[in-house]
Amino acid sequence: MDIEFACFVDANPTETDVWWYFNDSILSPDMEDGIIVNNQTLSIRNIQTRHSGEYKCGATNQEGESWSEDKQVVVHHPPLCKTHKVQRITAAPGLDLNVTCEVEALPSDVTFHWNLNTTLGNASVKTSTSNQTTSVTTILVHDYNEYGMIYCWAENRVGRQIVPCKYKLVPGGLPEAPHSCATFNNTKYSVIVRCLPGFNEGLPQDFHVEVFTEGRKQLVTNISTPDTPYFYITSLPRGSSFFLVVYAANALGRSPYVTLQTATLGDKQVANSEASGIDSVQLQLTLGLILGVLVVLLILSATKAIEQHYRQNNKVILL
Repeated sequence: MDIEFACFVDANPTETDVWWYFNDSILSPDMEDGIIVNNQTLSIRNIQTRHSGEYKCGATNQEGESWSEDKQVVVHHPPLCKTHKVQRITAAPGLDLNVTCEVEALPSDVTFHWNLNTTLGNASVKTSTSNQTTSVTTILVHDYNEYGMIYCWAENRVGRQIVPCKYKLVPGGLPEAPHSCATFNNTKYSVIVRCLPGFNEGLPQDFHVEVFTEGRKQLVTNISTPDTPYFYITSLPRGSSFFLVVYAANALGRSPYVTLQTATLGDKQVANSEASGIDSVQLQLTLGLILGVLVVLLILSATKAIEQHYRQNNKVILL
């Protein structure tokens, strides 16, 4: 499809220069893009969606310049994938997986179709939900023969999508172990453990810590968290040593584990800590007092030097 604009100019003097604008930028001839500019006419050959926008012309002579009103061009087109790359999706057997397909289309009233291509053959997949240019389907993989390619395409009243959206369905793996683990803020009854998460291998993961007595003889407690490997472990016996096991887990199993050793504070350690805190406060007060005295002495010394200088340079002579 081609379109053509004409710019009618009423001017005195009649000698004018005409320019064409696309979205407020000067439009230059571009034969490869189908843009043909011939003074007071603008032609667009084989119009595409990229040509949608606002067009206007401007004219100038020795008396001044003027512009036409904007003309909006809207190009209707069949659906196109928002993402043109093949998207990799990880799924675990026995778990529902939601796959989202997004397209660009004008008009945006579209109908979606899904297809699953595996070693068992091709099968149509029903759309779970659909909203304008977005569709979601739910895939349930039972065994490893059901992994493969998922295709999604849409159609509107202009036409059917030529190139479908593509998704590669692959099995997930065990998560990586958390790393950089450390304990801090140990008290008589609590310990905090913090790690950095490893890669989840494409599946949701949660994090766990198991607390054992020294020598891993008895399980004291265990904590799980879905967000990040940060654990606040409380209600521990005071003055005791512990063996910690930290790991991640997803639908396929556990990661390798990380071990740490830690201990709660005993009464003597708490007393030493409190005494150390008191000593620190006393030291700060003493240093502050000494600094204050030095400042006062420095001010007095400076004042005395100024007075002596004034007396030497301001003598009164009686005649």
